[in-house]
Amino acid sequence: MFGMHNSFLFHFKGNDLKIRDNVSISSVRSVTLAAFVEHFLEYIELMEYFRDFLDSFKYCEPSQTYLCYGVAIKRNILYPIYEKLIDVEEIIRKQEETFTLLKLSERLISIFAPLKSLREVHQEVTVSIQDNSALYCSTSLLCNLRSSLKHSITKLEHDLKLTLYLECLYKYFFLIDSWLTRNDFVDINEEFVLVKVTSTQSLEYKTSPFLSTKTSYDVCADIKTEFRMHGIIEIICTKVLQIAKNIRLLFLLRKFDFYTKFEGTLHQELLRRFLIELCKYFKYEGEDVLENLMDFQEIEHQKALVIKYPIINSEKCKQIVEMDKLENLVDTNDSFLMEAFAEFISKEESLKESKPHDMTLFDRISKITTGLFPLRNSLEKIFKDILKDRFSVSGLMVKSALIEDHHLAKILEFLRGLYLFGDSSIYPFFQQFFDEMKFLQHSPWRYMKFSSHLKDMLSEMYPPVCNKCDISLNSAKEHYVDALDLCDSLNINVVMKWPLNIVITEDEIVLYESLFHFIIKLKWAFHTLNSLSCKDISIQRKGVGKVIKNTVKKLEVFKFSLLHCLNFIQHYVIYFCITKCLKQFELDFEKSNDLDSVIKSHRDFVEGVHNMVGFLQSEKDAYNFQSVLHCVKVLNSVWYDLDLAMDERVLDASYNLFKKCKAKLETQVNKIYLMNY
Repeated sequence: MFGMHNSFLFHFKGNDLKIRDNVSISSVRSVTLAAFVEHFLEYIELMEYFRDFLDSFKYCEPSQTYLCYGVAIKRNILYPIYEKLIDVEEIIRKQEETFTLLKLSERLISIFAPLKSLREVHQEVTVSIQDNSALYCSTSLLCNLRSSLKHSITKLEHDLKLTLYLECLYKYFFLIDSWLTRNDFVDINEEFVLVKVTSTQSLEYKTSPFLSTKTSYDVCADIKTEFRMHGIIEIICTKVLQIAKNIRLLFLLRKFDFYTKFEGTLHQELLRRFLIELCKYFKYEGEDVLENLMDFQEIEHQKALVIKYPIINSEKCKQIVEMDKLENLVDTNDSFLMEAFAEFISKEESLKESKPHDMTLFDRISKITTGLFPLRNSLEKIFKDILKDRFSVSGLMVKSALIEDHHLAKILEFLRGLYLFGDSSIYPFFQQFFDEMKFLQHSPWRYMKFSSHLKDMLSEMYPPVCNKCDISLNSAKEHYVDALDLCDSLNINVVMKWPLNIVITEDEIVLYESLFHFIIKLKWAFHTLNSLSCKDISIQRKGVGKVIKNTVKKLEVFKFSLLHCLNFIQHYVIYFCITKCLKQFELDFEKSNDLDSVIKSHRDFVEGVHNMVGFLQSEKDAYNFQSVLHCVKVLNSVWYDLDLAMDERVLDASYNLFKKCKAKLETQVNKIYLMNY
């Protein structure tokens, strides 16, 4: 092509390749030959176009996914074209077969056919490497290729897009494979959709004996939303991230039994299963398309002779200089001399790209398909199945380790018993607290006594639990006079140790405390009303005024009305909300098979109960549970003070407030009953 003789068909005019005038061959006029050659000029320019695209990688640092894309083009399109052209040239050179221009044209058109489709696909799916980040280049390439599969028109175009998409997944799958099987997360170009986050400020870091820094993984914040929700990338951002959390926790727990050696990488397995899916759909029965299926980036090792450094010194000694070249020191062709210098020469592995296999992925797909393949979610389903087959055991091992080694189930039962009064044996402790409540405002030191008593009681009831968390009973520094303020100031602090704090977070403990304050105020109201004896205010003497008798009756009616209302609230909270959410939690916890599902089952339980109870304490509504408690306080204060009780502004006003609260609460609760039954 670049020869100097005048019979050469092409010449450069500036940077453009043109057909040389007045060149002819025997039996063909120059005009006819020029028209024939011009038909293939476009293909030659396309070959040069893709060579320039691949050469551009030398002058920048593209993402590894783009490198995979470039290798896929070379391996599946360019190399086969070169080989076929060489074969045609060899046939013509041997002159064993007669080639007319028409026959040659037909052969060349079939060889160059993929180039036009490749150019259209290339322009559709690629972006500027220089102007965009590696993350955007990688994700946009994968998403554009995946989306373009839906708009394929011809079999050739569809096969080409399938090939490029599968080959471009190699980098992501290689990273996932090394991450999940070797705990090796390396993303030099920062093109992966997940990132490693390192911190030393978390509770996990402070309570884990194995962590020098707290390392976690999360979805990269810079990824575009439409890319994040796209096909395999969505699976990586959800399922793969979830599996990685399981494996990392097992690694920190020193559980390595889940590591199983599988035949083939994730990418190889994806290709194998997808080709099997294609064979089933197109009813292709040959086994040749599944033989020698290897990742296209596999490399062979070539041994290169280099000099051994006699002494390992500074970095300067390791820099290659002219004298390091072996040929400048010895005659490498002299076998006797090379044998003499063998001790001073080492064989260092240098990598070179292997030759393409006999059958490329594009060849395999083209051989199987007879038309367009309705892809739908086939690739995503295959990827999920592979992850399930290889890594589902890690999630079950996490759950098993948390339950058996760290008593997670007992801890959750303990929290329900302590904060939600699920264990009736704890209630006497709080009954004692109610009895001594009037003394606490003058003797804050009694909290220390209660705290010690609580720890001793829990240690006897839940012996394995107390080793996994720190429990203390604290009160606010202020000295409260009001009983409800004292209930709010009573805080049972439970600090979970690692790894339980991964499942039971500080935020969930706060929700537990909020529910605890609600229930303890409810229990205080019952305790207060039950301590009001009707016998103490019964009128046994004759001649007592009618007003006093009516007042006593009002007090008794008010008491039992409050008890009825509180029973209604208690039934809703304890026997409906908590019981309903607990049953759902038990089902979810039983079905949970990894760390995320265990965390979610517990979080849904706590948040579910809190949300169902929250409206009772809403400050936006004046007729709420807090107003009912206010009525209990008023009744308690006037029970033994009939003079105060006969004041209509006190008793009657409180009773009217109570009736409005009761009507409001019953309406709200009954609505929830109807919606949830």
